[in-house]
Amino acid sequence: MKKLYFILFFASLFAVLHSCSYKSTNAALQRQVDSLKTVVNLMKPGLGEYMLGIQMHHDKLYFAEAKHNWGLANFEIDEMKEQFDKAVAVVTDRTEAKVIPMIYPILDSLKQNIKNQDTASFARNYLMMTNTCNACHMVAKFEFNKIKVPEHSMFQNQDW
Repeated sequence: MKKLYFILFFASLFAVLHSCSYKSTNAALQRQVDSLKTVVNLMKPGLGEYMLGIQMHHDKLYFAEAKHNWGLANFEIDEMKEQFDKAVAVVTDRTEAKVIPMIYPILDSLKQNIKNQDTASFARNYLMMTNTCNACHMVAKFEFNKIKVPEHSMFQNQDW
Protein backbone atom coordinates (compact mmCIF):
# COMPACT_ATOMS: atom_id res chain seq x y z
CA MET A 1 0.00 0.00 0.00
CA LYS A 2 2.86 2.38 0.87
CA LYS A 3 4.52 1.69 -2.48
CA LEU A 4 1.31 2.61 -4.26
CA TYR A 5 1.10 5.90 -2.33
CA PHE A 6 4.71 6.72 -3.16
CA ILE A 7 4.28 5.86 -6.84
CA LEU A 8 1.11 7.92 -7.14
CA PHE A 9 2.65 10.77 -5.16
CA PHE A 10 5.77 10.92 -7.30
CA ALA A 11 3.84 10.47 -10.54
CA SER A 12 1.54 13.30 -9.51
CA LEU A 13 4.48 15.40 -8.39
CA PHE A 14 6.22 14.81 -11.72
CA ALA A 15 3.05 15.79 -13.57
CA VAL A 16 2.74 18.94 -11.49
CA LEU A 17 6.37 19.92 -11.97
CA HIS A 18 6.32 19.06 -15.67
CA SER A 19 3.16 21.03 -16.32
CA CYS A 20 4.41 24.08 -14.46
CA SER A 21 6.08 26.69 -16.52
CA TYR A 22 7.92 29.80 -15.46
CA LYS A 23 4.70 31.73 -16.04
CA SER A 24 2.60 29.59 -13.64
CA THR A 25 0.65 31.58 -11.16
CA ASN A 26 0.04 30.84 -7.52
CA ALA A 27 -3.60 30.13 -8.33
CA ALA A 28 -2.68 27.45 -10.87
CA LEU A 29 -0.30 25.83 -8.41
CA GLN A 30 -2.96 25.91 -5.70
CA ARG A 31 -5.44 24.15 -8.01
CA GLN A 32 -2.88 21.42 -8.60
CA VAL A 33 -2.20 21.05 -4.87
CA ASP A 34 -5.94 20.84 -4.21
CA SER A 35 -6.25 18.20 -6.92
CA LEU A 36 -3.49 16.13 -5.30
CA LYS A 37 -5.16 16.46 -1.89
CA THR A 38 -8.37 15.13 -3.42
CA VAL A 39 -6.56 12.12 -4.87
CA VAL A 40 -4.83 11.38 -1.55
CA ASN A 41 -8.12 11.65 0.36
CA LEU A 42 -9.85 9.31 -2.09
CA MET A 43 -7.12 6.72 -1.61
CA LYS A 44 -6.95 6.99 2.19
CA PRO A 45 -8.33 3.86 3.86
CA GLY A 46 -11.30 4.30 6.13
CA LEU A 47 -11.64 2.91 9.64
CA GLY A 48 -13.58 -0.08 8.30
CA GLU A 49 -10.68 -1.14 6.07
CA TYR A 50 -8.30 -1.07 9.03
CA MET A 51 -10.76 -3.01 11.18
CA LEU A 52 -11.19 -5.64 8.48
CA GLY A 53 -7.43 -6.14 8.41
CA ILE A 54 -7.36 -6.39 12.19
CA GLN A 55 -10.14 -8.98 12.11
CA MET A 56 -8.10 -11.04 9.66
CA HIS A 57 -5.05 -10.93 11.94
CA HIS A 58 -7.28 -11.73 14.96
CA ASP A 59 -8.31 -14.94 13.20
CA LYS A 60 -4.79 -15.87 12.12
CA LEU A 61 -3.35 -15.14 15.56
CA TYR A 62 -5.76 -17.59 17.17
CA PHE A 63 -4.92 -20.47 14.85
CA ALA A 64 -1.18 -19.75 14.86
CA GLU A 65 -1.14 -20.11 18.63
CA ALA A 66 -3.43 -23.16 18.55
CA LYS A 67 -0.81 -24.92 16.40
CA HIS A 68 2.04 -23.53 18.53
CA ASN A 69 3.41 -21.64 15.54
CA TRP A 70 4.94 -18.97 17.76
CA GLY A 71 6.75 -17.22 14.93
CA LEU A 72 3.49 -16.71 13.06
CA ALA A 73 1.69 -15.72 16.26
CA ASN A 74 4.36 -13.08 16.92
CA PHE A 75 4.03 -11.82 13.34
CA GLU A 76 0.23 -11.58 13.61
CA ILE A 77 0.25 -9.69 16.92
CA ASP A 78 2.71 -7.21 15.40
CA GLU A 79 0.47 -6.84 12.34
CA MET A 80 -2.54 -6.12 14.57
CA LYS A 81 -0.59 -3.45 16.47
CA GLU A 82 0.54 -1.91 13.18
CA GLN A 83 -3.04 -1.77 11.88
CA PHE A 84 -4.28 -0.17 15.10
CA ASP A 85 -1.44 2.39 14.98
CA LYS A 86 -2.25 3.26 11.38
CA ALA A 87 -5.95 3.63 12.12
CA VAL A 88 -5.21 6.04 14.97
CA ALA A 89 -2.76 8.04 12.84
CA VAL A 90 -4.74 8.15 9.59
CA VAL A 91 -8.41 8.20 10.61
CA THR A 92 -8.26 11.41 12.61
CA ASP A 93 -11.70 12.60 11.55
CA ARG A 94 -13.58 9.77 13.32
CA THR A 95 -14.22 9.98 17.05
CA GLU A 96 -14.36 6.16 17.17
CA ALA A 97 -10.63 6.01 16.37
CA LYS A 98 -9.85 7.90 19.57
CA VAL A 99 -10.85 4.91 21.75
CA ILE A 100 -8.61 2.44 19.91
CA PRO A 101 -5.71 2.81 22.41
CA MET A 102 -7.77 0.86 24.96
CA ILE A 103 -6.56 -2.29 23.17
CA TYR A 104 -2.82 -1.66 23.56
CA PRO A 105 -2.33 -3.10 27.09
CA ILE A 106 -3.87 -6.45 26.15
CA LEU A 107 -1.82 -6.60 22.94
CA ASP A 108 1.28 -6.11 25.07
CA SER A 109 0.19 -8.98 27.34
CA LEU A 110 -0.40 -11.25 24.36
CA LYS A 111 3.01 -10.33 22.95
CA GLN A 112 4.55 -11.45 26.25
CA ASN A 113 2.49 -14.68 26.26
CA ILE A 114 3.79 -15.45 22.78
CA LYS A 115 7.37 -14.70 23.79
CA ASN A 116 7.01 -17.06 26.78
CA GLN A 117 5.01 -19.61 24.75
CA ASP A 118 2.45 -19.54 27.56
CA THR A 119 -0.65 -21.18 26.09
CA ALA A 120 -2.82 -20.87 29.23
CA SER A 121 -2.21 -17.13 29.63
CA PHE A 122 -2.54 -16.65 25.89
CA ALA A 123 -6.02 -18.24 25.91
CA ARG A 124 -7.20 -15.96 28.75
CA ASN A 125 -5.69 -12.86 27.18
CA TYR A 126 -6.97 -13.69 23.70
CA LEU A 127 -10.49 -13.82 25.11
CA MET A 128 -9.83 -10.56 26.96
CA MET A 129 -8.60 -8.98 23.73
CA THR A 130 -11.74 -10.12 21.93
CA ASN A 131 -13.90 -8.72 24.74
CA THR A 132 -11.92 -5.47 24.65
CA CYS A 133 -12.63 -5.20 20.92
CA ASN A 134 -16.34 -5.56 21.67
CA ALA A 135 -16.13 -3.05 24.54
CA CYS A 136 -14.48 -0.59 22.17
CA HIS A 137 -17.25 -1.19 19.64
CA MET A 138 -19.82 -0.45 22.35
CA VAL A 139 -18.09 2.78 23.42
CA ALA A 140 -17.89 3.81 19.76
CA LYS A 141 -21.60 2.99 19.24
CA PHE A 142 -20.79 0.06 16.94
CA GLU A 143 -22.06 -2.62 19.32
CA PHE A 144 -23.76 -4.36 16.39
CA ASN A 145 -20.27 -5.41 15.26
CA LYS A 146 -19.45 -8.26 17.67
CA ILE A 147 -16.18 -10.14 17.41
CA LYS A 148 -15.79 -13.67 18.75
CA VAL A 149 -13.13 -16.30 19.17
CA PRO A 150 -13.04 -18.06 15.78
CA GLU A 151 -14.32 -21.61 15.48
CA HIS A 152 -12.93 -22.21 12.00
CA SER A 153 -10.28 -20.24 10.21
CA MET A 154 -11.32 -18.18 7.24
CA PHE A 155 -7.93 -19.09 5.77
CA GLN A 156 -8.24 -22.62 4.48
CA ASN A 157 -5.09 -22.16 2.41
CA GLN A 158 -2.88 -21.45 5.45
CA ASP A 159 -0.51 -24.17 6.68
CA TRP A 160 -0.42 -23.44 10.37
